[in-house]
Amino acid sequence: MTKMLSFRLFIGLFTIFALSAPAAADQVISFTDIPDTIPAYQELQQSANTPEGAAALFIVGMLKQESSPNMARAFMTLSLSNDQLVDGPNGYQGRQPDTTMNDHLKRLANDPAIARSYITGATPQNRYTLPAGDMTMYFTRNRLSEVTPDEIRVYVATSGAGTARPVYMKREGDGIWRVAECSSLFVGIYAPAQ
Repeated sequence: MTKMLSFRLFIGLFTIFALSAPAAADQVISFTDIPDTIPAYQELQQSANTPEGAAALFIVGMLKQESSPNMARAFMTLSLSNDQLVDGPNGYQGRQPDTTMNDHLKRLANDPAIARSYITGATPQNRYTLPAGDMTMYFTRNRLSEVTPDEIRVYVATSGAGTARPVYMKREGDGIWRVAECSSLFVGIYAPAQ
């Protein structure tokens, strides 16, 4: 019999629910709202202490792109590993996403449904409309996910493709998990219904 572990962490309007089975390390992460300020995002970042939690927070930043591109860029700057950042004014505290990430952000600006496709219930059939209530993401790992104890590849389910998409996470010197590689999060998705 496999035991299910569960924890809930309530911070402001953001809730993380994680369910994990020991072998599969599947996690379900839900949130009720997208933060509106950098301090609110940073508070969540301190609490997102798993690779999956940090990857979900990055996707929250992607979702912010639709309503506030500048805030989204700041959120993503906070969530990217240092090797994906360069000096510049278009991020947060003198750092900004590198050229490759900026190309991804342009793609996201042109198709915000990409970010919504990671939320359960947002499907091609409903034109990737976000559900009412909690927004939920599903993450998995496989036997090759752990590169090192501080480098983990997680996979996020999407309704926009036939398979989950990888996100390579790295725990940096400050103990915070950050996105080291996520190009698959920005690739095309199934066309929404007409």
